Amino acid sequence: MQPTYLSDVSKVADVLRNFSDYRKKPGKRRGGKTWPGLQHFEQADVDRIAIRLLSTSWSGRKATKSLMEMADAIESLLCKTNLSWNQKWQMGRVLLSALTYSGLYRLERDEEKSKHEPYYIVETGEGLHLNYNAPERTRFQPFPRWTRAIDDEGNRLVRPSRPCPTEYEHYPEIPEISGRLPWLDAVHQIESVGFRISTEFLEVVIEAEKNDETRVIRKLEQYPELAKQRTALNRVRKQNRDDEWKRKSRILWRKMNKIEARRRTFDRELEWAKYLSDKGTFYQRVSVDYRGRIYLPEFSYQGSDFARAVIEFSDGTEVSREGWLDLLRHSANVFGMSAFPHEKIEFARSNVKPYIDIAQDPIGHFDAWYEADKPFGFLRSCMEIRDTAIPMLKHLLDNAESSKLKSMSKQTTIAGAKKWFRSVLSRYDSLELREDELWPP
Repeated sequence: MQPTYLSDVSKVADVLRNFSDYRKKPGKRRGGKTWPGLQHFEQADVDRIAIRLLSTSWSGRKATKSLMEMADAIESLLCKTNLSWNQKWQMGRVLLSALTYSGLYRLERDEEKSKHEPYYIVETGEGLHLNYNAPERTRFQPFPRWTRAIDDEGNRLVRPSRPCPTEYEHYPEIPEISGRLPWLDAVHQIESVGFRISTEFLEVVIEAEKNDETRVIRKLEQYPELAKQRTALNRVRKQNRDDEWKRKSRILWRKMNKIEARRRTFDRELEWAKYLSDKGTFYQRVSVDYRGRIYLPEFSYQGSDFARAVIEFSDGTEVSREGWLDLLRHSANVFGMSAFPHEKIEFARSNVKPYIDIAQDPIGHFDAWYEADKPFGFLRSCMEIRDTAIPMLKHLLDNAESSKLKSMSKQTTIAGAKKWFRSVLSRYDSLELREDELWPP
């Protein structure tokens, strides 16, 4: 939602000024305890708070998580420090209520799912649709350099690596001159790296989703064995074997919940990928912990198998011989091979031709990559192997003997070998970078 500031800001600011009046139900006299979170807004500029609150679109986000993010953002705006977890909770509770009392948002739960489903924030006038168009901590221009521990959007530079009382969390002092904190300079360099979505890979995944037989992350109804287990449990219950029924039902429920959660995560990430693919280059906000670990958003190259496969650097670079060997080893890793590094390289080297065939026709060779330990990552590695090998294949087609062409393509005739080479080389003109250095496969 793009807020019309003259109206939306005034609505939220009015709620914050007269919060108790908005809480009062029609026909009821005033009473009850004053919310503890209101003390943070006494003598505060509620118009500035409303503008900061509405600068972020909260639609489609989980209510509880967003509540704390609102508190972090306004805490920074009000220059408050060392607030306890409960104080932040109470502050966020008021802020979220201000958005709903103003009529701009409402809270909804997906009633079609389990009653344990969380509440989501939904824009007024819209139904519950959890498309998650914009991933968190992601924008289409580089983020500004960190000047304080919490930025204007409520993102934290240093986060605790484990549950920690708020008063003991670390809030570093950010120097005005760069170079004083090497780790902070590293954060700024990482945040300046642009990413994009691989449209070719995304199109393959979308095509695979159209058919139940080629769907990688299956839906719950595609597990007939679970339906049989539910039928068997019904018979157990009819026989009054309650203890056995409770124990097995709990196990079955956990299985089903895990499958549904994995599918929901994939659906959400697929929507994110579609959205970002139309936007071009994007950048992501980074946070760190005291151990030196770096955390990127959920949808990033640190994320799921699908996220790691569909996200790529916006600027490519040439692949050296060492890079080629690393790519071969990586393909064996995501395939699920457990061996010494040199054995992984030899295994992948002996399968370059099948890998190229997979990349050329992923749907037709679905079974070959679906069984991999990381199917999306393995398919993407096959695509990278094909593109990296294309300049070498072109050199072979132009200069190699017929026997070598047949050996490389695994074809019995020279006509079949040349046809295979030409089908792969049809991508040559679309390559962003082509190698000058040639090395053996």
